[in-house]
Amino acid sequence: MFYYKKDILDKIFYNLLANAVKYTENGGQITIKINKNRNSLVLIVTDNGIGIPKDEQKHILKRYYRARNAINSQLPGTGLGLMMVKTLVEQDQGKMTFVSEPGLGTSFTVTLNTLKEDVNVSTIGNASTPSPESTVQTPSEPSSKYKILIVEDNDELRIDMVEKLSPHFSIMAARTGTEGYEKAKAGMPDLIVTDLIMPEMDGNELCRTLQKDENTSHIPVFMMTVLNDPHQQVESIKSGINTYMTKPIDFPFLIAKIFSVLEYKQKLRDKYIHETEISKSIQFRDEREAEFVKDLEEFILSRVKDEEIAVHDLCKHLGMSRTALYMKLKEMIDHSPQSFIIMTKLNHARKLLLQGGRTVQEVAFMVGFNNPKYFATSFKKQFGTSPSGFLKSLNPEDEVKD
Repeated sequence: MFYYKKDILDKIFYNLLANAVKYTENGGQITIKINKNRNSLVLIVTDNGIGIPKDEQKHILKRYYRARNAINSQLPGTGLGLMMVKTLVEQDQGKMTFVSEPGLGTSFTVTLNTLKEDVNVSTIGNASTPSPESTVQTPSEPSSKYKILIVEDNDELRIDMVEKLSPHFSIMAARTGTEGYEKAKAGMPDLIVTDLIMPEMDGNELCRTLQKDENTSHIPVFMMTVLNDPHQQVESIKSGINTYMTKPIDFPFLIAKIFSVLEYKQKLRDKYIHETEISKSIQFRDEREAEFVKDLEEFILSRVKDEEIAVHDLCKHLGMSRTALYMKLKEMIDHSPQSFIIMTKLNHARKLLLQGGRTVQEVAFMVGFNNPKYFATSFKKQFGTSPSGFLKSLNPEDEVKD
């Protein structure tokens, strides 16, 4: 009996077959041979495609390398697929070789050793299943308030992840990076867990695309991969991911890590609510988030005397839809755009009162409140004291003028 990690075997087979299909013309031929004995399995994938130039064969299994005839074919590719297969095979003491003739085709041979002696047999069928004794401590409060997007091209693993994470989170799922990006824009998840190697758009490209989009740049991203490769980890971190995890996935650790990241962000929101200097009161995830909030503040303050400044003005300034802006601010600081406008005005009012020399009514008009009573009510709701009470606390001996 031959035993191996199913998810890794799927990746090896898929990438070898995808490579053969990509570089074989329509009407060409691809053959797959599998030889199995008690201790090993030999997989041979042969095509009659474009082949590999002789002088480039020694480089073909290196990171990001693509032969010149592959580049000239104008077919999409990253040069990662074959390198990934080699890494997966060799990390379990397997072997990968190939022979190729330009214009005639290529044959890849992978030899895998059984893992029966090294791996618990009960976990091989599904490499992502945690051991039975694994447990995870989760908050006592309902956790479905967090929405998680899973992006994974392996159907069985994706279904398994949905099943294991669903008791803790509200789950969305996508099969490709392209689909994942579209679902992220439409559903605005609190966090994304994505595979690295996927068709159409890989995990790194997905993360870079999310980072470039103002609507999704605030969403934390976890990266999963079978590649235990420090160089690849650096590339992923540069693309903007928060956490890098190697497969098979330890689900208790993943669940705990998700809670840790999202609850930390909630603490930042709570801190923000009780601070008066908005863009300086919170430690944002990155500079983009800080600049986003600062830009909004500055825009509102540039029109602070305008009683009619509204959410659509913010949307027009940012080039965002109302829904996207609402979701982004709620995720970052737990405020709607309208409450953000009011809070920014009130923070500025508090600053003006601290400077002194103005009545409460004057300050109200200066920050766009034409109804002093509404200004006083809003001020008390935010700071726990009325404007006159705030001034009196600063100068107990002075008479405060409304």
